[in-house]
Amino acid sequence: MKRIKYICITDLHESKFKRRTVPAATTKIDYIVSALNKAGYGVDIISVAESEGKSFGLSKTETIELGINTLTRFGCLSIPWTKVARRISTRQVVNKFIHYLSTNIKSGDIVIAYHSPRYFHILRKLREKLNFCLIGEIEEIYQDIKSLGIKYNKEEYAFIKVCDKYIFPTQLLNDKLNPKNHKKSIIIHGIYKAEPNLNLHFYDDKIHIIYAGTFAPQKGAEAAATSALYLTKNYHIHILGFGTNKEVDQIKQLVKNLQSEAKATISYDGFITGKDFIRFIQKCEIGLSTQSPNATFNSTSFPSKILTYLANGLKVVTIDIPSIRSSAVGNHLFYYKDQTPQEIAKAIKMAHEQQNFNGRLLLEGLNKVFIEDIKTFLL
Repeated sequence: MKRIKYICITDLHESKFKRRTVPAATTKIDYIVSALNKAGYGVDIISVAESEGKSFGLSKTETIELGINTLTRFGCLSIPWTKVARRISTRQVVNKFIHYLSTNIKSGDIVIAYHSPRYFHILRKLREKLNFCLIGEIEEIYQDIKSLGIKYNKEEYAFIKVCDKYIFPTQLLNDKLNPKNHKKSIIIHGIYKAEPNLNLHFYDDKIHIIYAGTFAPQKGAEAAATSALYLTKNYHIHILGFGTNKEVDQIKQLVKNLQSEAKATISYDGFITGKDFIRFIQKCEIGLSTQSPNATFNSTSFPSKILTYLANGLKVVTIDIPSIRSSAVGNHLFYYKDQTPQEIAKAIKMAHEQQNFNGRLLLEGLNKVFIEDIKTFLL
């Protein structure tokens, strides 16, 4: 079986010492690995994730067999987090990662790299030295979200330039970084995987709406919550997600304040993952993707939560921006123009009034197309 190396920051296997990862990225990585398997490739996953730092101990470098795939993760010291402890853990992982590359990457290999500042410089230098195929999985331009500093800002574009092929989330990002399709590329918005219908409900005759995701200010959790002020008592907005301690505390306080004013019900439901999240989300009717239209990254990125909502049978209310409107699912969403709670509430009401759309069937079709397209892309 043909094999591909996939460099990323993930942890697809349980262990005593958990690794620090981003849930949305890990889920997409898992899906792409699955699609590569169906396309006829075994995948050697190389994770550059450091310790989560919630317990004391020393993990070891190990390669774990996962069916036709493998997962390599690097040993590091686990210490309850301080900034110094995290730097030590990250440096240990990166040093062992560099050693791994020097002995395991060869000319002729196919290497997918989920774009990360952790190894921009390392992979660029290695690609300049060896004739392997470097596929950059570019989900967004990091410096469009937050400056990485002059050094890393330059390294980000230098890494992108040296890639031989690209995986992009939107055609708009392809147009920006790969003008005139100079290099081979493929578009995948996110996870084209429909979840089985569990036929779950809250059984309270309310219309349940969910915002799930990060509480970072530019992602719109506050606007989603505040839309409760403009909905009637038969609506219930659920806020689920994650963020810094400060961001979580702010959302909790906002929800508390809003509930004292709003006729609609609003609740903060914590951070739920895995099967529990699937069971929760399928009890809802409408999903909210309310990130700020003014954020630079929105011109080229695609919110992964949109596909998560569709995969679980929800209607989707989203900000109207080109990267979403022009996507493969763009004709099946409910849009609002202005990032205000009033406009979000109007779109929620419009979505509720419309007949259900089979998002699961749409994603099943996109999944089949992606698997066939990636076969050609990798030739």
